Amino acid sequence: MTVIIGVDLQKSTHTAVAIDGDEQPLARVQLVAVSGRSEPRSCCAASAPRGPPGSNASVSPWSLWPMSVASTATIATAKRRVSDAVTASGTSLLELHGVGPIVAGFILGHVGDPARFPTPARFASYNGTAPIEASSGPRSRHRLNPRGSRKLNHALHLAAVTQVRLDTPGRVYYQRKIAEGKSKKEALRALKRRISDAVWRQLPD
Repeated sequence: MTVIIGVDLQKSTHTAVAIDGDEQPLARVQLVAVSGRSEPRSCCAASAPRGPPGSNASVSPWSLWPMSVASTATIATAKRRVSDAVTASGTSLLELHGVGPIVAGFILGHVGDPARFPTPARFASYNGTAPIEASSGPRSRHRLNPRGSRKLNHALHLAAVTQVRLDTPGRVYYQRKIAEGKSKKEALRALKRRISDAVWRQLPD
């Protein structure tokens, strides 16, 4: 069974969702970030949920802990399955900085048949990393491309953020773009396109 895991990282909460190959949800868990940690939101609610209608009783958030643990365990199992499947596939995507088993599985699952993308430009157009011209006057500018597969684009975004955070050639490239006068967002978009080309080269023939 194909399992895809997506993680939406926000400042206050992290939401992880596992879906199958038909994009049917398997599990979902939302965590709230507290002082650098992630704790189950159901156990960190500002106020306890109310009991049944007509009842003045409150439900302790700790009573929801088993549900949260069950969801977390399901996601952990799904992650192990994805990791095993990616390792068994023999893909070279894991050689890229910022691409672990989950991101690699996400990419492979959404790419499908690599023959659909004969060129890196075609692949970049599909995943939304091909920038849109937005120049004004003599200054050359590009803006975010809202088209393409947003899920695949998110996987490339995770790889780019990881490269910027660590001591990698991608971070050097990102800093060079900023030194050239690009904004941080523009530099990150340029890095994502660079990663898209690298991913395309690693896709199986």
